[in-house]
Amino acid sequence: MEGEWHYLTQWKEQVFPEEGRGKEWSPVSWHSIVYSEEKNPIGHIGFDSFEVLIDAVPRLVIGIGEVVVRPEYQGQGIPALLFNEVHHQASNHFGAEVFTLFARLG
Repeated sequence: MEGEWHYLTQWKEQVFPEEGRGKEWSPVSWHSIVYSEEKNPIGHIGFDSFEVLIDAVPRLVIGIGEVVVRPEYQGQGIPALLFNEVHHQASNHFGAEVFTLFARLG
Protein backbone atom coordinates (compact mmCIF):
# COMPACT_ATOMS: atom_id res chain seq x y z
CA MET A 1 0.00 0.00 0.00
CA GLU A 2 2.82 2.44 0.82
CA GLY A 3 4.36 2.14 -2.66
CA GLU A 4 0.97 2.60 -4.28
CA TRP A 5 0.25 5.66 -2.13
CA HIS A 6 3.60 7.19 -3.12
CA TYR A 7 2.87 6.52 -6.79
CA LEU A 8 -0.54 8.19 -6.47
CA THR A 9 0.69 11.24 -4.56
CA GLN A 10 4.05 12.03 -6.12
CA TRP A 11 2.29 14.91 -7.86
CA LYS A 12 0.78 16.35 -4.67
CA GLU A 13 0.65 19.87 -6.06
CA GLN A 14 -1.75 18.65 -8.76
CA VAL A 15 -3.67 16.13 -6.64
CA PHE A 16 -4.18 17.89 -3.29
CA PRO A 17 -5.38 21.45 -2.77
CA GLU A 18 -2.89 23.70 -1.02
CA GLU A 19 -4.59 23.30 2.38
CA GLY A 20 -4.30 19.50 2.15
CA ARG A 21 -0.56 19.30 1.54
CA GLY A 22 1.63 18.32 4.45
CA LYS A 23 -1.30 17.53 6.78
CA GLU A 24 -1.43 14.42 8.94
CA TRP A 25 -4.71 12.57 8.50
CA SER A 26 -6.21 9.92 10.75
CA PRO A 27 -5.26 6.47 9.51
CA VAL A 28 -7.99 4.35 7.96
CA SER A 29 -8.37 0.57 8.03
CA TRP A 30 -9.89 0.01 4.60
CA HIS A 31 -8.69 1.03 1.16
CA SER A 32 -10.03 0.71 -2.37
CA ILE A 33 -7.71 1.27 -5.31
CA VAL A 34 -8.43 1.58 -9.03
CA TYR A 35 -5.70 0.33 -11.38
CA SER A 36 -4.90 1.20 -14.98
CA GLU A 37 -4.68 -1.44 -17.69
CA GLU A 38 -0.91 -1.39 -17.04
CA LYS A 39 -1.63 -2.34 -13.38
CA ASN A 40 -0.57 1.03 -11.97
CA PRO A 41 -2.71 2.58 -9.22
CA ILE A 42 -4.66 5.54 -10.60
CA GLY A 43 -7.15 6.24 -7.82
CA HIS A 44 -7.54 5.58 -4.09
CA ILE A 45 -10.12 6.05 -1.36
CA GLY A 46 -9.73 5.22 2.33
CA PHE A 47 -12.50 4.60 4.83
CA ASP A 48 -13.21 3.37 8.32
CA SER A 49 -16.08 3.09 10.76
CA PHE A 50 -16.64 5.59 13.55
CA GLU A 51 -19.29 5.99 16.22
CA VAL A 52 -20.86 9.42 16.49
CA LEU A 53 -23.80 10.81 18.44
CA ILE A 54 -26.78 11.84 16.33
CA ASP A 55 -29.60 13.29 18.42
CA ALA A 56 -27.86 11.80 21.49
CA VAL A 57 -28.02 8.31 19.95
CA PRO A 58 -24.77 6.50 19.09
CA ARG A 59 -24.67 5.74 15.35
CA LEU A 60 -22.10 3.90 13.29
CA VAL A 61 -20.94 6.02 10.36
CA ILE A 62 -18.39 5.42 7.65
CA GLY A 63 -15.73 8.11 7.44
CA ILE A 64 -14.20 8.61 4.01
CA GLY A 65 -10.86 10.25 3.28
CA GLU A 66 -7.68 9.99 1.26
CA VAL A 67 -9.55 10.38 -2.04
CA VAL A 68 -6.86 10.68 -4.71
CA VAL A 69 -6.96 10.40 -8.50
CA ARG A 70 -3.79 10.86 -10.53
CA PRO A 71 -4.01 14.06 -12.60
CA GLU A 72 -3.96 12.34 -15.99
CA TYR A 73 -7.03 10.27 -15.01
CA GLN A 74 -9.10 13.08 -13.50
CA GLY A 75 -12.40 13.88 -15.19
CA GLN A 76 -13.06 10.22 -16.04
CA GLY A 77 -15.45 9.30 -13.23
CA ILE A 78 -12.86 7.49 -11.07
CA PRO A 79 -14.17 9.01 -7.78
CA ALA A 80 -17.68 7.71 -8.56
CA LEU A 81 -16.27 4.19 -8.97
CA LEU A 82 -14.40 4.52 -5.68
CA PHE A 83 -17.40 5.88 -3.75
CA ASN A 84 -19.61 3.10 -5.14
CA GLU A 85 -17.09 0.51 -3.98
CA VAL A 86 -16.92 2.06 -0.50
CA HIS A 87 -20.70 2.06 -0.25
CA HIS A 88 -20.83 -1.61 -1.26
CA GLN A 89 -17.96 -2.73 1.03
CA ALA A 90 -19.03 -0.67 4.05
CA SER A 91 -22.62 -1.82 3.82
CA ASN A 92 -21.48 -5.46 3.64
CA HIS A 93 -18.83 -5.28 6.39
CA PHE A 94 -20.36 -2.79 8.81
CA GLY A 95 -24.04 -2.52 7.97
CA ALA A 96 -23.67 1.24 8.17
CA GLU A 97 -26.00 3.49 6.24
CA VAL A 98 -24.48 6.87 7.11
CA PHE A 99 -21.39 8.07 5.27
CA THR A 100 -19.37 11.23 5.84
CA LEU A 101 -16.48 12.72 3.90
CA PHE A 102 -13.74 13.91 6.25
CA ALA A 103 -11.92 17.06 5.20
CA ARG A 104 -9.70 19.25 7.27
CA LEU A 105 -10.75 22.88 7.48
CA GLY A 106 -8.22 25.67 7.55
